[in-house]
Parts: sequence; structure tokens; C-alpha cells
Amino acid sequence: MQSSMGIRVFISYSHDSQEHIDRMWDLSERLRSDGIDCRIDLQEQSPDVGWPNWCERQVRQSEFVLVASTETYLRRYQGDEQTGVGRGVNWEGFVITQALYESEGKNRKFIPVIFEAGDRRHIPSVLGSYTCYDLSDSQGYNKLFRRLTDQPERRAIPVAGEIRKMLAREGKREEKDDSSAVRSSLRPMPVVERKQGGLAVLSIFEGEGRPFAGQVLIRVHNGQDVSPTGDYRNGPNVPIMVPFHDGPGDWYAVNVSADGYRDSGCFFKADPKVLAQPAVLLLHNSTKPQFAPWAEFKAGHPEAAAFLAVGDTEASAQAHYDAFSRSAPDSLACLLNLTQAMAEIALGGRTPLSYFKQVCWDNTMTQDRFFGYVDPAIIPIVRAAAAKGEFAEQKGCATFHPGSTCSWKQVAFPIANVQLTFYEHDKKVIDGVTCVKIEPDIDLYRELLAHGLGEVFPNLLSHGLTNPYAVFSLRWTTAEDRHRPAFDPGYEVA
Repeated sequence: MQSSMGIRVFISYSHDSQEHIDRMWDLSERLRSDGIDCRIDLQEQSPDVGWPNWCERQVRQSEFVLVASTETYLRRYQGDEQTGVGRGVNWEGFVITQALYESEGKNRKFIPVIFEAGDRRHIPSVLGSYTCYDLSDSQGYNKLFRRLTDQPERRAIPVAGEIRKMLAREGKREEKDDSSAVRSSLRPMPVVERKQGGLAVLSIFEGEGRPFAGQVLIRVHNGQDVSPTGDYRNGPNVPIMVPFHDGPGDWYAVNVSADGYRDSGCFFKADPKVLAQPAVLLLHNSTKPQFAPWAEFKAGHPEAAAFLAVGDTEASAQAHYDAFSRSAPDSLACLLNLTQAMAEIALGGRTPLSYFKQVCWDNTMTQDRFFGYVDPAIIPIVRAAAAKGEFAEQKGCATFHPGSTCSWKQVAFPIANVQLTFYEHDKKVIDGVTCVKIEPDIDLYRELLAHGLGEVFPNLLSHGLTNPYAVFSLRWTTAEDRHRPAFDPGYEVA
């Protein structure tokens, strides 16, 4: 255990409210009373070096920095606060991120802490893969104190002097290692001075959002002067520095590959003044969807369950759900992806789901789309949303969707947007309403090809059809990047 005089701690926090400020002061005083030299801005009135230099000095000179994460702190850390507000946190955030970049993502110093369970989602993503301490009770404080003073609850016994002997099987097999050939074919990612380029810290997750600490191949591409460059790095946090152009060339695509996992990717915009914090979710090559029993699915996702039963009975919807989960799981995963994605679209106070009168549970339901019938009143609503810049009309839609008459694609995200295609000549009267056929799908590529970025994601299609688990991964990533609720279509991947 260290001498208490050798442990210096700084608390980085935001002035959310007087209650929160008092809470930070109490934490500082408690640490000091327990023998730790804790520093906080409340101990100073006006440092002679100025607040920015004082903050930077505290971060640099302290052995540990406690990052008190709240919604306000995260907003200011990311530079999303209105001009002139929260400049201290914004500056500390830059210093923290730069320190992590210089240490190549290795971190012992910066420790996220929270006082409410709900604030866990407000931890800056660059720190999201490290241990967080919930200080709402004494148990959380004691765990933090053990960490700061190097007093673990358990210590391992010494390693035995000899390796235990095991019986060997006869025979051997040669393994081919072609990693050197792969490495030699890649150009390393460009090294750029911070003042000339943009910095991103990529967070890599796997499965249900667990940090991925293995080796990955990172390729970065902007579709213009930066061709697909690549390098091997170790997760879960990878700093990336790229050139800054102050123009279209500042949109970068990142492709992430790892042995045994499906490729995944994300986008970020380079800006020397703003830290980009993209995230990706890696799924195993053998990913299989796990569908809950109908009663459990309905309880957890009542709106989705009601949608699956639209125009039919619940018993019939349950029978379809059970049958597709066994015989066509990819198609059911696609349907649930689209159901959740459409539930997140606002159309004049409603969602596209509310216009549906029937879902077509037949062989037209595939791993990348499904068909149904809707009230045609949705068409002028979508057209009006397009006029506001929320959708983009897909002219010549009949080329890709034979028989269709009009189509619009959501433009909310750089990838994996919902496309709504209508067949106004295919009509059906349902509940007294003359409905038209609709074809929802999630389009990954068309905008990307227009920007020269399609080749960055070569493995998101299977047999020409969008992979539903690629959609799951990309929509999860988008929600993570934008600090929105997690994309939850009602099934799990395993």
C-alpha cells in the first residue's frame, strides 16, 4: 500500500446544481479525511495561472482523476453545450482525451464515478470500457478507496515454482500463419500533428455491449484523398488521427475486422476542435438470434407485439412468430429490426407503424425486407417530411423495386436508414380503408456508393441481401454514438 502522502487525486465535474456541487465537496473532504490529497476547484478562488492552466496542471500532476459523470458533464465534455457555458469541463475533457491518446488508450489514471445508476450511460465513451464506481452508498466508496490506495480485497497466491505436468497426445499438425502477408499489404494509418488533424477515439464492443480487448484490424477511408489504410490495434479503445480538410473529405469511414467476428464499421467527422468518439459492435461469425417466448416478448415490447398482430388476431401473430423463429430466423430478425427502426421515426406525431393495416406473413418476408398494406394517408406525410429534409426521395425506384411508384429513404444516419417504398397500384380494402402495398427495408449502400465509401464495408451483404445482424450492429453503433437509448428490436444475438 502506498503512503497516503503519495496519492494525489483531482475531481473533474460539472456544476450541475448546488446539490451536486455540495456532493463533490463532501467527496473531496471524505477522501482528505481518509488520508488522500484530493484537489477540487472549490478549494481555489482565482488561481494566479488562470483556470485553464490550473485545470490542466491538476490533471497532469494528479495520480488519479475522478470523472464525475452526469448528463451535463457529458454534454460539456463533448463540446455540445452552448457557447461560453461549461468551458472548464470542455477543457478538462480535451486534456483527458489527449492524455489517453498519448498513452495509446492504456488507462490507469482516469476513473469514472457516478452517484446515480442512470448516469452510467453518461460516462464519456472514451472511458466507457473502464471500471466505474457508484458512490451512492458506502460500499461503492470503499471499492474506490481500495483502488486509489492499492488495497484489493483479494490477493493471488504466489505462482508455483514448477509447471504441472500433463500427458501429451501423439501427432502434430502444421498451422499456416499468413498474418505477415496481410500486414505487409496494409499501409499504416497516417500520423498527423494534432493541430493539423482530427482526433477520434474508437470504442470497440462485442456481444451485448461488452468491451472488446482483443486485436483488431482498423481500416480508415474518406473516399477522397485517404484511401483504405489499415493497422492492427488492440481494443477496447483505439485512438485514430486523420487529416483535416475543412470540407467533405472530413467524413471518415472506419472498418473493423477481428478473427472470428463479422466485420463492422462506423463513421466520424474529423475536427481539430472536437473529439470524435465513434463506437462499433462486433458480432461473432456464428451469431444466432435468440427469440424470447411470445409472452415474454409481448411483455417487454408491447408496441412491437401489437404491430405484428395488426390486421389479424394475436393468436395468429404468435403462431407466425413461433414458426418464423424456427424456420426463418433471419427473416424474423429483419422484421423486428424494421419494427424497432420505424418506431423511432416521427411522422407528424405518429410513427410509420400506426399507418399499417396488415403485415404480409408469407414468402415475401426475407432477411432484408417485408411487405404489408398501409393507409395511403402516410404518403403525403412522408412527402412533407422529405420537404423538411428528414427523408430523401429515391427517384427511379421502379428500377430497384419493380412495380413501385414512389420511395423515400430516411436520412437521419450516415448508414442503415429505413427506406419506405410504395406500390400504389397494388390495393386492398382493409377495415373499410383502400390500402396500398408498402415495402420497408433498411438500405446500407446507396448513399455510401455516391460518396465512394461502399467498398469500406464489403461484408455487410450476404448473397446480395442485407444481413440483419449487420443492421443490428450498425443501428446499435449509431445509438451509442449519439447517446440515444440502445437499439432494442426484441431479440438477442449469441
